[in-house]
Amino acid sequence: MFMKISSLVIALLIPFFFPILAKAQDYTTRKTASKKAKSYFEKARKKNREGAFSEALEQAEKAIEKEPLFVDAYMLKGGILYDIGNLAEAEKTFEEIISFAADYSKTTYYKLGLTELKQKKYTEAITHLEQFMIVQQRNTKTKANAKRHLITAKFAAEATKNPVPFTPQSLGAGINTPAQEYLPAINAEGNELIFTRRINRQEDFFVSQFQDGAWQEAVPISTLNSPLSEGAHTLSADGRMLFFTGCNYPKGQGSCDLYLSVKEEDGWGAPMNLGPGINTDSWDGQPAFSADGSQLFFSSDRPGSIGGRDLWKMQKNAAGKWTRPQNLGATINTGGHEETPFIHPDGQTLYFTSKGHPGMGGADLFISRLQEDGSWGTPQNLGYPINTEANEGTMVVGLDGQKAYFARDAANALGNSVTEDRQQVSEDLFQFDLYEAIRPHPATYVKAKVVDALTRRPIVAKVVFDALPNNEELVATSTYKDGTFLTCLPLGASYALHVEREGYLFHSENFSLDSTRAGHEPFLLTIELQRVPKTIAADTSETTPLSKPIILKNIFFDTGSATLLPSSFAELD
Repeated sequence: MFMKISSLVIALLIPFFFPILAKAQDYTTRKTASKKAKSYFEKARKKNREGAFSEALEQAEKAIEKEPLFVDAYMLKGGILYDIGNLAEAEKTFEEIISFAADYSKTTYYKLGLTELKQKKYTEAITHLEQFMIVQQRNTKTKANAKRHLITAKFAAEATKNPVPFTPQSLGAGINTPAQEYLPAINAEGNELIFTRRINRQEDFFVSQFQDGAWQEAVPISTLNSPLSEGAHTLSADGRMLFFTGCNYPKGQGSCDLYLSVKEEDGWGAPMNLGPGINTDSWDGQPAFSADGSQLFFSSDRPGSIGGRDLWKMQKNAAGKWTRPQNLGATINTGGHEETPFIHPDGQTLYFTSKGHPGMGGADLFISRLQEDGSWGTPQNLGYPINTEANEGTMVVGLDGQKAYFARDAANALGNSVTEDRQQVSEDLFQFDLYEAIRPHPATYVKAKVVDALTRRPIVAKVVFDALPNNEELVATSTYKDGTFLTCLPLGASYALHVEREGYLFHSENFSLDSTRAGHEPFLLTIELQRVPKTIAADTSETTPLSKPIILKNIFFDTGSATLLPSSFAELD
């Protein structure tokens, strides 16, 4: 009974979509066209296959002159106009076909809807794509594509009616040139930007410093750049580790692999392949390193991906080794590509691009937040005009959670239509203020130098940050040879810092970063470690007196009581 009712509904709808169904003989097809018209048509098809589009259009027009209702010639003409980007004329052509041969090809509605979608005529596109979905009963690849485009049209129709705040500003002449600049990465201090510049198909790293209120002229990172292409990278919070994508490198695991370079006193060290436990013979790239150093996100089409390129994550274990990569799951990943992840220093906010989630038509930017159970929340589209019908790329967000950096076609930075010809695109780097709903939790950083209290010489020491009150270890690291370290701390919590080295007395600090803390000013410290005093009995010739009292700053008591709180135990131990 259900099938009979459905068939009846479709039968009643078809005359509405095919208004001249009874006059099929009024138009001409390839089979019924005159010999001369058919000759012009075949010449048009040949020229189209050869890429001679102007000549193909000329021959198609001649075929139509001979047979004014030659539907196949019209279909060919519309397709050529669409392919060369003359969308207005393509739309007009498909509308003409429907006016005199609505029943000839169901795909005419699909092609018309797609042409309107490309022109941002979302309401009209929705109408014609829905018509195609009704008359096309079989589940074909074209119908699947139409469904996807219909979702895009409906999303874009609402998004353009409700634009989000977006005022991009160029990063300036020190960074942007007539070449293409994209894939920005910034350190926690916000004073160093590494990006990719493409000149004549060659991709290289460039770095710019922020001084005197502006980004200075970018210079190439000569120790990393090679005749191959380098890019799609991420910086550690302290700016001393650079994870990046290298393609077709010697001894690589696949076409593109993940690499690491460490910054030494004399510059960036030689790239190191992260190895077969991480890289595969598939495409692996676009890493995003968490500020606490414990997680590495990346994109890959390796086996186990849901569809296309998926987002994956690795975790460092207690021994400091990377665990086996895990797929982020179906909440994040779709049948389309998910790429260019960025994990904010708050550790809870993930930005990425996707072609599978509802968007404006290309790869859109999305945000997902970490849930209490450890899963990722449903991705939210950042909205129009941050997202456009073009493919958006990597976006990174500053420590305070307010400013974002991204790349866009310089001629269309405000979200206007973009050219289909990628050779004409000149991407530049921009910054803009994030509106409230898509901001991460703000964070700050602790930058310190550990020295010997007497000699003032730098010390390589163990550094541990615990999140209070549960004493959960947040960061465990060591200072560099110059005695320095930098760690990001999300606001809204309290942290204990422990610094120690054998032969020296213990040092502690407390950072109470509740949400009322004014601004996001960093903590800049010099930590003086005192040597353990030598006793007279051990060595009568030398003593090292204590120059200062030892203060434990993470000892907490119950209010009005001498009872120690559990958050004190880590420091006492």
